[in-house]
Amino acid sequence: NNFENCESSTILLASLKAAGLGINLRSADYVFLMDPWWNPDVEMQAIQRAHRIGTTHEVKAVRFITSDTIEDRMNDLQKVKMKVFEGAIDSSAAALSTLSAEDIRFLFR
Repeated sequence: NNFENCESSTILLASLKAAGLGINLRSADYVFLMDPWWNPDVEMQAIQRAHRIGTTHEVKAVRFITSDTIEDRMNDLQKVKMKVFEGAIDSSAAALSTLSAEDIRFLFR
């Protein structure tokens, strides 16, 4: 409530899971993702909390990922999962055709 209604409240820190459930942040200008999650939908849910009905301005989402770390590998896994999702749920043959044999093996390691 303070973040939404008080001009002196300029920063709200929340874990990815907490920010993705039950709060709307229509006055947020930026969403910084510091802790990637295995499931890309969890991150999207947290980002969407700032993109709610009543938002009248652009909201920027920024992910911080350090190369050659577990975060980098998680990001790669998310990309593969999104391709599978687009192909399976959205029936996008184009998305599935971009998966390589290595992408499929990556999912089952």
